[in-house]
Amino acid sequence: SGQVRMPLTFIGGFGSAAVAGRFRHGRDGTRGVWTCASSSDGGPRMLSVSRRVWAGWAIGVVLGWGTAVGLSNAEELALTDEEREMAVRDLRRVTELQNIAFEYTSQGKFEKADAVWTRLIQMNPQNPPAFSNRGNCRVSQGRFLEALEDYKRAIELAPEEPDPFLGRGIAKEGLRDYAEALVDYRTAAEKYQAKYGMKDAFALGNQASALSGLGRWEEALALYREASTLNKQDVFFRANEAMVMYQIGTDRDKAERELRFLIRKYPSFADGHAALAAVLWRRGERAEAESQFASAVKLDPRYEDVSWVREFRRWPPELVEGLSQFAAFK
Repeated sequence: SGQVRMPLTFIGGFGSAAVAGRFRHGRDGTRGVWTCASSSDGGPRMLSVSRRVWAGWAIGVVLGWGTAVGLSNAEELALTDEEREMAVRDLRRVTELQNIAFEYTSQGKFEKADAVWTRLIQMNPQNPPAFSNRGNCRVSQGRFLEALEDYKRAIELAPEEPDPFLGRGIAKEGLRDYAEALVDYRTAAEKYQAKYGMKDAFALGNQASALSGLGRWEEALALYREASTLNKQDVFFRANEAMVMYQIGTDRDKAERELRFLIRKYPSFADGHAALAAVLWRRGERAEAESQFASAVKLDPRYEDVSWVREFRRWPPELVEGLSQFAAFK
């Protein structure tokens, strides 16, 4: 069974990766990012369209074994030919259902994906990736308390896996429990390091998101910087780094240059256009601010709603103030 990482659509997290609309792309050939969300969200990151198979779990959960065993080891077990054939047939069915769930997730059909993961759990209640993936779908639907229960069960079944801790942290961020989310993100980072021998950019970025929620801007900046160095392809790590830099106020010119660079490289990056508009408006560059804001709204109308930017996208206060001033003038 596989783990799909996705970000949150319904909550934003000023930070790195999130969910329903926010869990996105894959981290590499073995892990995905988790976000189910829209590309304009920049909150805590979740696992999504890319898949990570928890080594050996697929065949293991089908047969109900207590340990994960790969197909290549099946012949070492005392199975009859008939039992082995049944196991392979059941594994194909599990894989088929997983693929259906992943496809629904990639389409943003989280309720349907949720139903498929529930079916897989009913087939075998000892399947940790199924619980974790269903938790991701429930986060994407804003069903944070139910998601917490799924992640709790996944952690009970597979305590050394990092992804359920990452997902649980995102659910806690959705409930605005930033301190507890930070604990889970740090645990996810430690377990990822222990398992893969490398740092996890998404766990670092999500820590920065939680620290931003706690107003610990300097610490958040350092982690966004580290996350963006580890994963140079994630535009939100760099955008959030620039926004936190602007919030701190020590190098606002550099923050503006970074936002300009990002929208040149990614012209359809609505968040960058909107943030640059807020920066320009506060500096009195009204004509260019209006142009940047028009580009942002054309790409994503949610930026017209300052409350959405404040509560869901969770921009830092200084940028929210700039956008509020712009909205008041309009």
